[in-house]
Amino acid sequence: RFPGETSKDALAFVQLWQGELLYAVENFPAREGLSQEISLDGLKAGEYELRAGVYNHTAEQGYSFTLGKVTVTKECGQRVKPKSWGTFVDNAGMHHLWYVTDNHVLMWDGEPFVPLGGMYCSRYITNYNINDPKGNEARWQADVEDLLELKAAGIRDLYINPVQGALNIPTWAWQRLFDFLDAEGFRYGMELTDGPDRRIRGFLVRARQDNALSLRNLAASGEYEWRFNVPSAPTLNQLHKVWYLVVDKESGKVVAQGTTGGTLAGKELSGKLKLTLEANQVVDVYFLPEVTFSYGTLNNFWDGYEAYEERLVPFISNIAFGSGLRFIVDPFSNEMGIWNNVESMHVASKVFQQKFASWLEDKYGTLDALQQAWQISEEIDSWQTASRLTPWQSEIQTSAGPRGFVLDPEAGQIYTLNMKQSQFWDDYLLFRDLSVLDYNMKVSSALKEVVNVPVIFKHTGLFKDYFVNPSLTAGFDGIGMEVYGTKDTLYSKSGYALAEAIQSARTMWLLVTETELIEAISQKTIVGYPSYEVMEDQFNHLVGMGAKGIYDFG
Repeated sequence: RFPGETSKDALAFVQLWQGELLYAVENFPAREGLSQEISLDGLKAGEYELRAGVYNHTAEQGYSFTLGKVTVTKECGQRVKPKSWGTFVDNAGMHHLWYVTDNHVLMWDGEPFVPLGGMYCSRYITNYNINDPKGNEARWQADVEDLLELKAAGIRDLYINPVQGALNIPTWAWQRLFDFLDAEGFRYGMELTDGPDRRIRGFLVRARQDNALSLRNLAASGEYEWRFNVPSAPTLNQLHKVWYLVVDKESGKVVAQGTTGGTLAGKELSGKLKLTLEANQVVDVYFLPEVTFSYGTLNNFWDGYEAYEERLVPFISNIAFGSGLRFIVDPFSNEMGIWNNVESMHVASKVFQQKFASWLEDKYGTLDALQQAWQISEEIDSWQTASRLTPWQSEIQTSAGPRGFVLDPEAGQIYTLNMKQSQFWDDYLLFRDLSVLDYNMKVSSALKEVVNVPVIFKHTGLFKDYFVNPSLTAGFDGIGMEVYGTKDTLYSKSGYALAEAIQSARTMWLLVTETELIEAISQKTIVGYPSYEVMEDQFNHLVGMGAKGIYDFG
């Protein structure tokens, strides 16, 4: 018998633990006299603690007790991972135990939670204006009508996308919406789409574009005007300075270097540069703009995470979530990631560089080993120097052969290296992604200290290291697939998220957080699907590729 109140139709469980790691669960009706077996398949050899308990429990002293010890002497079958798990206490004091199975299903109160619903953009939340109470109330009533219509159609699973940063909206507005969803029997998630400021100081690197940011075959002294339009760049907020490198075409040597001013207009950079050349000398000039840039899916974690967490924790603490809450999605920007226009930007944050220096020292141990891996000709005198190096181009062609150059902007020193054999850019990219992963882990753990529900990150694009959870206990608990299109495109897009879930150290919930036939709103001619059969076929394909829950965005 368990202390506290238990619902009459509650489920009970038996579990196997090693320390804080949950390895196996079996659920059964909470009836007196029943016995229950628990499978040992896939468990590594060792001693496990056997616990039993009941779901939907209100006892302050806990929901389970220890039955004894189980020793597994021989490993059988494919080894199972420890499970993502937690206990959410709702605003009525009810304890809700959740965990994620080996095949990526979220179990909630002992039953599979496989939602089929949609992403809901609330008028009341998105357009909340503290100075417009009448407008707020009109938008609230419009939401109520929509939500009741959804409920009447049998749709109970939603997550709320505020379309702007969730922390911009008063907690009492969120509370009103969640209280309504709880009262009407909805099961819901909350998207934050917030985070630190998106402005980052760095360098506009166009390493793999021939003739990008360069003047070629200059053969006379004089003042040269340069103008570059870079449509593939992210938003360029400010131009700080422009570094230039003058390379002799014949010898491949650097004959001049320095900084110059310039003008920024949108994504066009322009300026003038005076050159003094020797007789018969031909040179190429390469430019490296130092800018502040921003991109919608990338926050400046390195300079702003701590301040964001200091705002986020009390914000979430001030919302009393009811029994309908199931998850939090995108603690940072919507569809957070390093995509497209921002992929080749080089981050120059001091915090980023300090962390990079420590990472390099941990990886290589000695500067000699780093020097050899990076194939740099000149001596690197410190890990801090290495962390600041910024590339000009992947390879500069000269009569003397290909050359690679990197800049230390603090010292103004140029280093030469073999770009094709160097590990330099690979190390930068790997550390950058692992650094983002570290912040994903931090924010997820901080959220679960306040409200212990699964934290999900939406995945778009290719495989990313920052969506692979390496921890057995901490960080996020699931990956949301953003998959638009039909059949073949669905399968090709979903494989990356599935791989991230499989490669994580513990079980991950795998669900679809957005889907539709057409992603671009401007290309849609109808709302939703042309027929029930088409929608059914779409959802069947999503389930077939591993989705354990679907949220549509029509």
